[in-house]
Amino acid sequence: MRKPILYLYRWLGLLAVGALVWALGNAVDGAPRTVLVIVGATLSACAPFFIVRAALASVGYARLSGGRGVVARWRVSPGEWEAFRHFDAQRSRQATTLINDFRIRPEAAGDGVDVIVGKRQLIVDGSYHVLRTGGVPEMREVRWLGQPPGLECLEFKIAYGRRSGGSLILALRLPVSAAARAEARRTYDHFQALRAKVPSEGLAYRKRKLVVGGGLAVMLLALVASGVGWGMQAAGMDRETSVILIAGGLTCAIMAAIFTGIIALATRGARSGS
Repeated sequence: MRKPILYLYRWLGLLAVGALVWALGNAVDGAPRTVLVIVGATLSACAPFFIVRAALASVGYARLSGGRGVVARWRVSPGEWEAFRHFDAQRSRQATTLINDFRIRPEAAGDGVDVIVGKRQLIVDGSYHVLRTGGVPEMREVRWLGQPPGLECLEFKIAYGRRSGGSLILALRLPVSAAARAEARRTYDHFQALRAKVPSEGLAYRKRKLVVGGGLAVMLLALVASGVGWGMQAAGMDRETSVILIAGGLTCAIMAAIFTGIIALATRGARSGS
């Protein structure tokens, strides 16, 4: 994520738009009222997830940029960066699993590129990436490519979970400066050690039935609330409250269904302690 603070501002803006649309819907009558309230409620319900994600990335970016938790850092010269850009393009074409998750800017780096590595994240050319075992994305492997005196790179194998099941495998690749080989080697050793640790299972793995059942219960309650709203509207009772119940209930039900589906697919085959 390049400049996560901009993503944070963007989603805060969408949250404000959602609230404004919701308020506008409550100020009009007829069919536009229902449409506006549903749109506003949907934006207001979806935005907080992305706001939290962008906020965490912004904090991590600021801390790492400020030198907190830095494992290693180096600067890649313009010539090394150009060589890396050509190598990265060739390697990305070899297989879909080798496509670089780091989007390299098309323009050349005029004064070089900074790489800052933290304990479980890194910044390369201003782009922030999290590398955790069991995280999103999940770091599965770290490789050292090349040998001196030629171009050398660090390549992380990462995986994003798919809603339909399985994983989307990609790479996160960054160049190693010839003048900072020791720092890059320290980075490689750090993430190799991190990968070797067995991550503790999260609640969804330890209590799969409880988490999935809780998600289904929330979805059911949200649908009941929406049904109550439809009943109130059909009976001509308190139209404002009925529209809020319909919009809020449907939005919560959709979000709960998505959450439950992701958890159920991600934890398939896990033994639940409940």
